[in-house]
Amino acid sequence: MKSLKYFFALLFVVLQTLTARAQTPQLTVDGKSNNGVKLQQLKIDVAIYGNISRTTWQMTFANSTSRVLEGTLTFPLKDGISVSRYALDINGKIREAVPVDRGKGAVVFESIERRRVDPGLLEKVEGNTFRTRIYPINPNSTRTVTIGYEEEIPLADNGNLKFNLPLNVKDTVKNFSLQVAVVQSAAAPITDNANSDELQFDKHQNTYSASIDKNDYVPNHSLSFSIPKPLDASEVVIQAQGNKYYYFINTRLQAKTISRPVSQHIGLLWDASLSGANRDIKKEFTLLDAYFKRVNNAEITLVTFGNTVLSTKAYTIDGGNWAQLKTDLEHVTYDGATNFGNVNLSKYAVDEFLLMSDGHQTFGEKNIKLGNRPVYCVNSATVADYSNLKLIALKSGGELIDLNKDDDKAALNKLTTQSLHFLGVKATDAVEENYPSLPVAVSGAFSVAGITRNPNQTITLQYGYGDKVAYEKTITLDLAKNGVEDINVARLWAQKKISELDINYEANRQEIESLGKRFCMVTRNTSLIVLETVYDYIQYEIEPPAELQAQYDMIMKQRGTDNTGTRRENVTTAVNMQSELSQWWAADTQAKAIKVTDEPSHPSSHVAESRQASGGQLQITGTVIAGNDKRPMPGATVRVSGQNTSTVTNASGEFTVNGRVGSIITVTAIGYQSKQIVVRNYALGRITLPIAANSLNEVMVVGYATQKRVSSSATVQALPDMEFKGMVAGVAISNTPTPGATDKIVIRGNASVTSPQPLYVVDGVAMGYIGGIKPTDITSVGILKDASATAVYGGRAANGVIMITTKKGKAQSPSADTVATDKNGGINITYNPAGADYLKLIQKVAKTDQYQKYLDLRQTFSSNPIYYFDVADYFIKTGHKEVGLRILSNLAELDLGSYELYKMLGYKLKQLGDFEGEVFAFKKVTELRPMDPQSYRDYGLALEEAGEHQKALDVLYDAMTRSYTAEADRLYNGIQEVFLPEINRIIALNKGKLNLSSIPKAIIKPVPVDVRIVMDWNMNNTDIDLWVTDPNNEKCYYSHNRTEIGGRISHDMTQGFGPEQFLLKKAIKGTYKIEINYYGDRQATIAGPTTIMAELFTHYGTPQEKKEIIVLQMKKGTNGAVYIGDLDFK
Repeated sequence: MKSLKYFFALLFVVLQTLTARAQTPQLTVDGKSNNGVKLQQLKIDVAIYGNISRTTWQMTFANSTSRVLEGTLTFPLKDGISVSRYALDINGKIREAVPVDRGKGAVVFESIERRRVDPGLLEKVEGNTFRTRIYPINPNSTRTVTIGYEEEIPLADNGNLKFNLPLNVKDTVKNFSLQVAVVQSAAAPITDNANSDELQFDKHQNTYSASIDKNDYVPNHSLSFSIPKPLDASEVVIQAQGNKYYYFINTRLQAKTISRPVSQHIGLLWDASLSGANRDIKKEFTLLDAYFKRVNNAEITLVTFGNTVLSTKAYTIDGGNWAQLKTDLEHVTYDGATNFGNVNLSKYAVDEFLLMSDGHQTFGEKNIKLGNRPVYCVNSATVADYSNLKLIALKSGGELIDLNKDDDKAALNKLTTQSLHFLGVKATDAVEENYPSLPVAVSGAFSVAGITRNPNQTITLQYGYGDKVAYEKTITLDLAKNGVEDINVARLWAQKKISELDINYEANRQEIESLGKRFCMVTRNTSLIVLETVYDYIQYEIEPPAELQAQYDMIMKQRGTDNTGTRRENVTTAVNMQSELSQWWAADTQAKAIKVTDEPSHPSSHVAESRQASGGQLQITGTVIAGNDKRPMPGATVRVSGQNTSTVTNASGEFTVNGRVGSIITVTAIGYQSKQIVVRNYALGRITLPIAANSLNEVMVVGYATQKRVSSSATVQALPDMEFKGMVAGVAISNTPTPGATDKIVIRGNASVTSPQPLYVVDGVAMGYIGGIKPTDITSVGILKDASATAVYGGRAANGVIMITTKKGKAQSPSADTVATDKNGGINITYNPAGADYLKLIQKVAKTDQYQKYLDLRQTFSSNPIYYFDVADYFIKTGHKEVGLRILSNLAELDLGSYELYKMLGYKLKQLGDFEGEVFAFKKVTELRPMDPQSYRDYGLALEEAGEHQKALDVLYDAMTRSYTAEADRLYNGIQEVFLPEINRIIALNKGKLNLSSIPKAIIKPVPVDVRIVMDWNMNNTDIDLWVTDPNNEKCYYSHNRTEIGGRISHDMTQGFGPEQFLLKKAIKGTYKIEINYYGDRQATIAGPTTIMAELFTHYGTPQEKKEIIVLQMKKGTNGAVYIGDLDFK
């Protein structure tokens, strides 16, 4: 649908920090900082209890623009820490968030956002980064976000607690405030010399406090201080919950150093994916330099990898000299995604491996193939997948080295000495569930959390080298001394447990979700959500925050015991749809060719299927859409002329009313023009009401003037020796009285809101401006509009074409977009050569230099997915598939939490036949969008193409019949019509090979067809219609969904992801023209405009089946008819 007039995407990106211990706000709007939105106020509160800190950030963002903005704020935290508080201002008051499972949170957020009210959602994305979406941020207004978390304070080498709050805000903050309280400390905190003039502690009773309040301040340096503690002391906190006591211990060890043998054969695994460029390579080089000097002499095997292994090369280190290796590493090209599954360590004869990577597996499902050698995982990126790196190190017997946390000395020690490991708490009946429970390396400070029934006792921590206990340390628990009330010790315990469970996420995802909800923490499975009214919490069955609990309980009590929303029972829905499809398929439709007319034919009553109401009437259904923004219209009045029957549309714009074939339906709404429709079958589809202002059906308002429209029924009209103005039928010309401005020309029926100007073709050359042509030089003018224009000139002609022949030029044949030859059973696909400037620049250089040219241009387009999409397509089409796939895989690196990008990637991989990659991409979508049936449909079809027929069938059947939410059931009403042919195709083509015990027999009935066309898209909240015009020139689309020869279009999906489907059992010979009607995007995301995938089948569901796929991306700001291609049935 049309883009919202006042809707733009705002990206608040709190990007990567100088260290991993905190976060630094950095705002961008459309990729630019200071673009109308600024961090106006920043308040940070820190409270320290023992060795635990509780930090709260309150950020107020000011929108100085005249636009309504949607905000996204990403917030990276140190490994093992989770956000435990999220709040958003609602109607001027801070509203606390509540936990919800991730999939439901996303669906609820988007559902409420469609109503243009105030939801807020905080999710965990890849690595340990948290993302919140906020809508709306009104013009010249502010929004306030609060984020809080707890963390343990590490012990420094001198035994003191060391607290550090890095700040690297480069912009001026109007109001900055920092409040720090160290509770019940025996000694005064000591500030660092660098900021001692700003942070001064005063004692009041047993609490030391400090504060900073500044105006117009740039907080661009870290604030840190130490809390003195006795050497080798242990910090203990205990908290009672019910009949259990949670404890948290922070202690320090003086372990002896045991050197390990120096390796002479070292494998260096270098992650050369796109995200590899974000690592701190300088830190990595410092570590390698120190290590190679310690090793002195060794053979190095360098393996660079991204979406595949890129190169393998051997080096010799002599006397610690690694100059050649360093030079080569300095010139590594970082490009493509990361697929650890393509790295097989058993192929390399080395003693150990050093893996330099952020750990993100962005492409492919399989894990790294480990051998019997240890892997030391080195991370220097601020956003990393620590769980994956820990898993690799744990399974191989190596270590995780985090250069954001470990200094140079500590990092080198992990590579050159045998690490002391925590082996667990000595067995006793009084303690349970201690974390970590797996052996972990210990260097200096170490913490453990657990549960006990006895808060006054001693427990023994055991350490060792290998699996043998070599050292024990006794800790005393004393509730009277160590008990706390102001911090949530149980939540710290839960953080420890979740961090360990996350190492093997797939096996533990349910338990992780349960812990997240129980302790109100954000995990991979759990989000925090803020809704506007108590009725929102009731509607979506979410427990409200404390401030609304009493009102919520009162309303629920009044409603009685049945408080659940109505859900559709989708097995019955699927059975009924299969019955309808079977009746359609069995109908004796006489398919025959007729004489083609100039215009697509209209609906015929005798091919309409009837849904009988009482008295021989039909139950007529339809959806009323607003003409200005293409949104459903609730409250519109629907009357049947000649009888006392009327109704109003529901919240989704839908209605049902009784009438007869031939009846006239009148639809009216305040502020819109009425519309009358003659009933030809039960389904009227979408009825669009134009807005009433300025009588838009009669007058076109352009620029500063209003001009009467002149209508024309011709598609092409030639007018020799005529001027434009007042002479060309079907063209509206507006005079613009502004000095220096030119007149505007608009072809009737092709006007786009964003860019109404047509394409001009002068003497066969396309151009966008004709101001230099004199009317006396024109010999003829022709108009090409509607689908005819886009069929010849592609999407650039969406607003029509004016063809001009001058006296100086010679009329030339139009330069049509290339159409593929008949290579796949009569399916022809239009290929629109991309005209982007960057592609032209790449094409200009020699073929051997084109990849380098792509890399050079990438510096400008690095965050633009369309760039990678287009360039990858170019390399693949010119015979460089491996390079093209590497470039394409960058889509997975741009935003690790973007389902739009993964759908976009999956469509293209399907088209290229990379089924393993397709399965990975669409499985990722099911994790990001678990409440959408399309997510599982895409995944199931990918499994089918990868040869996993039984799993594909199970996934598709479950996706079709499960009930998601009442909102999803409404949005995707009728989607079973698309699932059923796909499920029955798998059964028919794998007869006797599948377990069908879970599928009702009433569903199993093949519906093979001569022609099947399916269209999918990757954007939520987008409206796209499929149009198919048969050889008889009859167009099948949402409001004319049955054709004379038996074609049918599935239910019109006006929101969500589609899909839409065309079926034809018996096709007549000839050309079937395929178009889409694109209404534009309602949202702006990193993925850019909507990406569409069209699948074209002949002889679908039979052994003779043939298929062609086209994947194309819409152009920003455009809408209207887009010609896809032709299907020639022979």
